[in-house]
Amino acid sequence: MNAGCDEQFLLLWDIDGTLIEAAEFRRAIYSRLFAEILELPFKKVISAPGFSTLEKIRRTLLFHDVTPTDRLVARFSAGLAREYVESREELVTGGRLLPGATAALRHFAADGRFVQAVLTCTLKAIACAKIEAFGLSPLFDMSVGAYGDDALRRVELPDVARRRCRARTGRHVPRSSTFIIGDTEEDMRAARCTGVHAVGVATGRCAPPALWRAGADVVILDLTDIALLQNYLDHLPWRRPDAPIGVPSPPAVRVPNRPA
Repeated sequence: MNAGCDEQFLLLWDIDGTLIEAAEFRRAIYSRLFAEILELPFKKVISAPGFSTLEKIRRTLLFHDVTPTDRLVARFSAGLAREYVESREELVTGGRLLPGATAALRHFAADGRFVQAVLTCTLKAIACAKIEAFGLSPLFDMSVGAYGDDALRRVELPDVARRRCRARTGRHVPRSSTFIIGDTEEDMRAARCTGVHAVGVATGRCAPPALWRAGADVVILDLTDIALLQNYLDHLPWRRPDAPIGVPSPPAVRVPNRPA
């Protein structure tokens, strides 16, 4: 990266769909909690794109015709955190690291200019359990991250993380040196709305065209293509905001500009 050696960069990583995949494990936990807390059959988790896990719990309860009182939502969130902590072996067995995740994190962890943190709508206790279960903890500063406990909406989280990074390191990291790396349109919109860089990774539910439309600056198929991401970082000082690099759609090839 063409920057002074004193410059610091903040990489804010999404977890699910970007670094790991554990959807079946999540469904199993919800099923157990429905049986334990409500003694009701579980049907499915209702997504809440761009919102905290707390909102996902509320929507899931409503879908099952259960009134989501604050007390019940708190009980469910505590139950989720407990299950993720106590069932880490099951999480690892039922989930998986996505291609290139560990190598990409190690790549940036080896460069002292980068602070790596988590930005997720998941509650902090759950996020930490996931990161620890897959052996990624040494590659993150979890005290800098922003979580679903901090705000209801994802768009509020980047500034939380930036403030924590300054408190932790004593150095201000501007928006121009902050990157959200995620797999969903909501990740890209959160970056766009808060003025930070948007890096799309097409390993989740969104294909490259959807990530581009949501405002990605660069899109990669998966984290094995770390060279493409590093190339974007290296050319930041003179890259026009309307000329990102990346891939149009799978099967993908590298192209120099945004797809038309």
